[in-house]
Parts: sequence; structure tokens; C-alpha cells
Amino acid sequence: MIKAVIFDMDGLMFDTESVFTDVQTKMFADRGFVFSLDIKSKLMGKKSTEIVPTINEILGTSFDPEGWMKEQDEQIIKACKTQVVPFPGLFELLDVLDEKGVKKAIGTSAREGRVNLLLEKFNVRHRFDVIVTGDMIAKGKPDPEIYLKVLENLGVNGNETIVLEDAQNGITSAYRAGCLPIAIPNEYTRHNPFLEAVLVADSFMDERLLKMITA
Repeated sequence: MIKAVIFDMDGLMFDTESVFTDVQTKMFADRGFVFSLDIKSKLMGKKSTEIVPTINEILGTSFDPEGWMKEQDEQIIKACKTQVVPFPGLFELLDVLDEKGVKKAIGTSAREGRVNLLLEKFNVRHRFDVIVTGDMIAKGKPDPEIYLKVLENLGVNGNETIVLEDAQNGITSAYRAGCLPIAIPNEYTRHNPFLEAVLVADSFMDERLLKMITA
């Protein structure tokens, strides 16, 4: 019996990955580099403090983490205020979970400020029992720390908890935490192998996902 469902946020609840891609593509180009889907896949799910070190490792550069993230955050927050929309079926799935009395949580590598901005923009913050952001953990996905923390705060076990993720790093994180990882890919992550996922769903309202929740 499923007692809880944990949601990733970026690229899963809200279509933020298009914004990230546009901003990072421009930032790379301004510095003489090309931002690729391969690089993007290595960054997805990581804490903000891990992003620039990963970029430097990939490119062999020494970009200043503080300066890079300040510029990136300013551009992304500006875009989030006007461009980001929820993925279809999000509100409907939340309604199903409410009807079934299933606990709901968010486990996201995003920092608290942007998380609050989006949750308040779409008036869904009150619908979640627990919210854990990247500011609250030491290690980002694929490390299991974030989902272990969510489980502890929810008071449930991993084997009775579904985690919804859009990218491989998140699926691995959920799997290592002992949860049931379900992938809902977006246009940027359809190529991911989702090796540990128990299901690769088409959408929030995929009948196979709903069956797992309501069984």
C-alpha cells in the first residue's frame, strides 16, 4: 500500500528545464563554449553548489562558482516569474492523492527561494506535508540524502513511498533511499536510461501510475 508520494520539482512539476537550457546556453556561449544535452544531463538534479564545480570539471575551466550562480539565479528567477508553467495533470494527481489520503512531499535540489516562488505562484505550497530543498542537504542527487530526509520527516518507509522524477540522477537517488522510483520524462530527459525505475510513465495521469497509487 502506498502511503506517500514525493515529487521532484524542476522538469517534473513545472517546465523549468526550458528556462534552464536557455539561460545556460547563453552563459556558455558568452564564455566561448557550447552547452549540450550531454552536459545538461550531468547537471540535472545537482545542488547549486555542485553545478559550477561539475562544469569546471567537464570543460577544464575555473569559473568562479559564486559569480556564475549569481548570474544564473538572477536570469532563472526572472524567467520563472513569467515563463514557467505546470506540467499537465499535476493538479489532477494532487486531487487523487488527497482523495486517497496519501501523504505528499517535495524533494528538490532547487534552493528555497525559487521553490517558494513557484509554489506560491501556482498556489500549491499548502498541498504538501513536507518540502525539502537543496539548502537543507549536504549532498545532491544521485546521493540518497534528500529522499532519506523526506522519508524521515514524513514518518514513512521507502518501500511504501513512490518518488516521481524526470531525470536519471533523481531516479538513482530515490532508488538508493529504498523508495519506488517512477520516471516521468520531459523533452530533455527522454534519452535517460532510467535503469532503477519501476515504471517510466507517460504523464502524471498514466493509468499504470494511478493503479499503483490506488491499489
